[in-house]
Amino acid sequence: MRMALSLSIWILILTFQTGCTMEKVIRDEQTKPAVELVERGGNTFVIEYAFDNMDRGEHHFHSIDGSRKTVIERTKEFKRGDIVYFAYPGESISFHMPDYYLGRVVGLPGETVEFIDGQVYIDNKRLEAFYAKKSRLGMDMNTYFAKKIDHSNITKKDFKEDMAPVKIPNESFFVVSDDWFRGTSSKDFGPVNISAIEGKVLGYVKSY
Repeated sequence: MRMALSLSIWILILTFQTGCTMEKVIRDEQTKPAVELVERGGNTFVIEYAFDNMDRGEHHFHSIDGSRKTVIERTKEFKRGDIVYFAYPGESISFHMPDYYLGRVVGLPGETVEFIDGQVYIDNKRLEAFYAKKSRLGMDMNTYFAKKIDHSNITKKDFKEDMAPVKIPNESFFVVSDDWFRGTSSKDFGPVNISAIEGKVLGYVKSY
């Protein structure tokens, strides 16, 4: 009886210790990398986008010769993983940027966002999603260097980007580019207020 009781106590202690050492995570299992073909609706508009900051390897959302158009839904409701279309706060950086920009929501109002070695953390929890690490053409550091892209001067150190914790104000969102090397993020211009967001991406317009 005593041996069984002692064994149970040890199991409880080990379980508690293991739980304390496990890293806490936030998972986005709903947002998918694939871009859907969608039809225009009454509450949508179409854009031709001329920048490659959202490119994950297939010129995503970049209108090539006007052949690829993106459907934006007019809305003020956003969740983590959404790609939003917003007025770019160009006065806060030193080089020319477009009037409107695409970015992916990683942080929501009231949350605290931090980058550690190129990984996004939300309220001290690691974000698990295909867009949660610093990437180039959709590849994280290990995948990128496994490809042995000889013409690139990117180093492993370039992937290990840090950012001190940023508290997101009410009615604002923290956004990043899918290709961190080709775009800017809220690290550069701050959280984006909902008033500056015109809507969110639904997908590519379906052609007939």
